[in-house]
Order: sequence, then structure tokens, then C-alpha cells
Amino acid sequence: MLPDLLCATPLGVTAWVIDQSALSDHCLSMMKFPAALIQVPLEDYPKYLIGTLSLEAMVLFPIMRHLKFGFREIITALLVVNLATHPVLCFLAPRVFGALGASYLIYLATSELLVIVVEGFLLRRFFGLSKWWAFIASVTTNGFSWTAGSVLLLLTAVGN
Repeated sequence: MLPDLLCATPLGVTAWVIDQSALSDHCLSMMKFPAALIQVPLEDYPKYLIGTLSLEAMVLFPIMRHLKFGFREIITALLVVNLATHPVLCFLAPRVFGALGASYLIYLATSELLVIVVEGFLLRRFFGLSKWWAFIASVTTNGFSWTAGSVLLLLTAVGN
């Protein structure tokens, strides 16, 4: 059985698709939670953005340094891709998916996939990464921040 702590991560989404019996009742109810109820309070948004930037920097820095990018270019890339996608993920997507009656699972999986595509495109178009490196950078940074961010949010919620 997948630990509840990993429900909202890529592992949880994969388990949902492959074998729902691997998920606890809590995970299953969370996956069916209405996307319309997902709200990021505006006053809390800066901490979510800074958390995402911090997590994704841990992955993007080594990739772009390997490709011989400098510190400023990496910071610029990190800011550009996140400022283009993060507000959409936090504010617009929950409302759109909520209006469509979608579940948290649908919102999360679809939104994260769209973020990977958009950020990969931006890395390729504006920073000159090859298609392969743009894809690798986008998948790994977003996969890591989605997983680590979900776990950190749940640990924070459990601690309160």
C-alpha cells in the first residue's frame, strides 16, 4: 500500500492509473476531491512560489551548469519558466478544472503535464536548450518539485 504521504505525488497518480487497490481510502478520497475546492490564498502565494523556485533550482542548476550556462542565465531561466506557469497552476487551473467538475487528480496530472510542455518550450525557445535537454530539464525539475513539494505540504499540514 502506498503511504498516504505520497498520494498527491507522481507516484500516487501512477498508482491511481495502474492499480487503485494500492491506495488507501484516504488517498482515493483525496484523488476524487473536487478541484473547485483547491484554493491558494493570495497572501500565501509567495511562500509557494519561493518553495517551488528553491526545489527546482536544486535540479535545474546542475543541468544547466553541465550545459555551460552561467549563474545569471540559470536564475533567469528559473524565474522565466516559473513566472510563466506557476500562477496558472495555482490560480487559473483550479478554477477552470473546478468549473468543469474535474477531480483533484485530473487537475493535478493535467496541469503538471501542461507545465512540463510549456516550460520545456520556454527553455528551448528562449535559452537555446536542445529539445532533449529542454525535455529532461522540464521533466526532472517539475517531477522533483511536485513530489518534494507535495510531501513538504503534507508534512507541514500534519505538523499543524
